[in-house]
Formats: sequence, C-alpha cells, structure tokens
Amino acid sequence: MVEAIFAAANPAGIAPLTVVFSVTERAGDPLSYLWDFGDGTTSTLRDPEHVYQTTGAHTVILRITDTEAVVTTIRRGYYINVGQLDFDAVPSEGGSPLTVQFTSNNIIPTGFVLLDLVWDFGDDSADSTEENPVHTYTVVGDYNVSLSARLVQL
Repeated sequence: MVEAIFAAANPAGIAPLTVVFSVTERAGDPLSYLWDFGDGTTSTLRDPEHVYQTTGAHTVILRITDTEAVVTTIRRGYYINVGQLDFDAVPSEGGSPLTVQFTSNNIIPTGFVLLDLVWDFGDDSADSTEENPVHTYTVVGDYNVSLSARLVQL
C-alpha cells in the first residue's frame, strides 16, 4: 500500500486557471496514478498540470495503484477554487465622445474575494480600480478592454 499526499502550487485563481499538482510518496511502491480533477477530466501522469476552465470549487481525487494492485485513494474536497471575471459595457458602440458604463459580472466562489481589481480601457488612458466604472472614449476606434484581479481566500 502506498502512503502519499498531494498538493497544488496555486489552488485558487481566475479561469482559465493553470494548476500544477505534485505527489509525495512516504511509503510503498507506486505503479500508476489516476487523477480526477473534479471538472470531468482526468490524468494518469504522476505530477500533472491541468487548466480549469469552469468556475466553482472542485474536489480532486488521486488513486495510486501499487505493484501488488492495492489502490490508495486520496480525496481533497473543494480543493481547487476558480472564479471568473466578466463584465458588460453599455453602450458598446457609438460616436465620439462615447461614455460607457462598465458593470462587473464576476463569479466569485464562496469564501473568496477579489482583490487588486484593475480595468484597462484600451485607449492609453489611466486604469481604474472602481468596481463599475464609467469611461469616456474621445477618439473613434475599436478598443480591447480588460479586467484583472486576484482571487483570495477570506
């Protein structure tokens, strides 16, 4: 029988969230690994990297089979927590000057909060840290707006 633990380098963040898992065996002779990442996907690698696309709290299960076909199961409930940044912009087109109301529609897992919220309006103007800012575009054009933040456990 294998005695082991596993860990994730970054178990909370914003989708798409890349998580690197690692296993530490304390005893036994492992032969194979089967990871269930809690989002419908699996891996047979010892130390896999997985990208979470779906929001929420994900339970991760690792099954290690040893050379005598004994299976050790390690389960970490609600271990990976994934949030999503999203927003609306109204109006999304028009003449210059165009004043736009941005509204956050972020998805935040229970027990977490967003910190360091930053809006980049894509027009070389100053960034905003307001939750739902209003911004005026003075030059006609297409702009790529981005919203960034960190997901932190309370």
